[in-house]
Amino acid sequence: MLSFKGTHFQKDVILYAVFFYVRYGVSYRDLEEIMEERGVEVDHATLNRWVIRYSPAIAVKAKSQKRETNKSWRMDETYIKVKGQQPHFSNKRLTIMAFLIRSLWIKVALTMQD
Repeated sequence: MLSFKGTHFQKDVILYAVFFYVRYGVSYRDLEEIMEERGVEVDHATLNRWVIRYSPAIAVKAKSQKRETNKSWRMDETYIKVKGQQPHFSNKRLTIMAFLIRSLWIKVALTMQD
């Protein structure tokens, strides 16, 4: 359990600062400026102490509340024959190919209307 006894700042301010540091990876001095913009004057050394003190406990709490994933999963990939060969296409390549084919069909459709 997180204990905020003896802190000079409210629990919400501390948790916001720690979350912001962990989530966005900003420096302590940048976080000091961000907090100052929000009306909270806090030193970068204090932010460092907060992160060291509270982030491990927050990580444990978040991990315990994380739902288990389904044991069944599927990979988005396919194999198709092109000129007698069977290359492998990942989902990213298939998306690009679908975009190119769609744009080709649009060009064909536009030329047929003229």
